[in-house]
Amino acid sequence: GSYEKVPYFCLPGSVAEKAIAKSCFSCFDYTNGLADVVVGYMGAPLENDGVMTDQLNMITVRNGRGADILSTSLTSGALELSEIPSNQKAQLGVSGAMEQSNDDRNKNGVGTGGGPSRATLVTTTTEADSLVVRLTGGDVREKGMPRWLGEVFATIIGNTAPKGLEFARYSIDYHYLRNWLYVLSDESARGGERTVPSYAKAVMAKYDVAFRDGLYEKLRAAEGKPEVSTPLRNYIAQAKERQRA
Repeated sequence: GSYEKVPYFCLPGSVAEKAIAKSCFSCFDYTNGLADVVVGYMGAPLENDGVMTDQLNMITVRNGRGADILSTSLTSGALELSEIPSNQKAQLGVSGAMEQSNDDRNKNGVGTGGGPSRATLVTTTTEADSLVVRLTGGDVREKGMPRWLGEVFATIIGNTAPKGLEFARYSIDYHYLRNWLYVLSDESARGGERTVPSYAKAVMAKYDVAFRDGLYEKLRAAEGKPEVSTPLRNYIAQAKERQRA
């Protein structure tokens, strides 16, 4: 087989929703919080010319049991640790454009380095997500961008978007917000909002005003469309009332 890298923007608009299990849309444990040791690509450097099966992964050891697992894996030869190239170490911290507090980011939408803030990226990405578009009564564009235009967008985003651990933080915030909308919209879900853990709600609270205002306007535009669930519409309307109070 072979690999072909295609910009996400060139893929059909519904590809993500079709490719992701419904259970993933109601998951709020992206960090595997109860695991002794976690292995994943978030925060790890990505080589442009490599394939995913050859890429490095980030290891997070949370306790003594996790340390024992790591030690045994190294001793048995099942695992190798790699030194991160010096030119990529900076990516594993927080870039200059993302160092502000959440309060500062929500006030002006711009990071200290002049690039977009995490809050701006998260709210923009979430509102453009095909699942969110459908849940709020919008029309998902099935045809992707022309390949050349997608390559241009991918290059711009690759040069300006957050890297390393800051990308991981952005991704967690974005997925929490998207999945919150899904759980709220699934009228068959048991418990609805009560199934969302408190730590996820704490993350979402940072985006209350800007995010819910934007969604409220979309819901008003989609008035009467059956795709918009009653719980979702009621919840955001109640959030607006709380803000006015």
